[in-house]
Amino acid sequence: MINYIVGKDTEFKGIAKVFNLKRGKEVVEHDNVIYLNNDPICYLASENSKCFFARNDDEKGLERFDLAHAIVDRIKEIVSAYNESYMNVVNSFAEETTEEEKINALANLENTVEKAYNKIKVVIPNALTNDTLNYRFFNASVEQLESIMRVLW
Repeated sequence: MINYIVGKDTEFKGIAKVFNLKRGKEVVEHDNVIYLNNDPICYLASENSKCFFARNDDEKGLERFDLAHAIVDRIKEIVSAYNESYMNVVNSFAEETTEEEKINALANLENTVEKAYNKIKVVIPNALTNDTLNYRFFNASVEQLESIMRVLW
């Protein structure tokens, strides 16, 4: 059994019933399911687990939750900025722009998203599954998450 903590207030339909959970509420994980008392809330690998809970076996669960979600928000900013840059390049093409010129222009666009993900992979190997932050990321040590924070800003 591993202790987890609710990272933000939420109300959602869990496995067994509707839960109204407040930030700081302690819950436990057993056999890859998070429980409140004896009621199963969600599976450990679920989206709800990533969105609302943090491992708390070191009493740093709320800090872990806040850091992980700040990193997620930063990655969203990086993705948005990259998409805007990409669209600016694409929209700059004239009708007479050749395919080779288009390819070269896009090849010169710095892939900041890939760079951000690579920085995460250096600190937390296997933290991504198909460019999606996974269980390993959300359960990383506070020190690992702080390292990622430093390199993404």
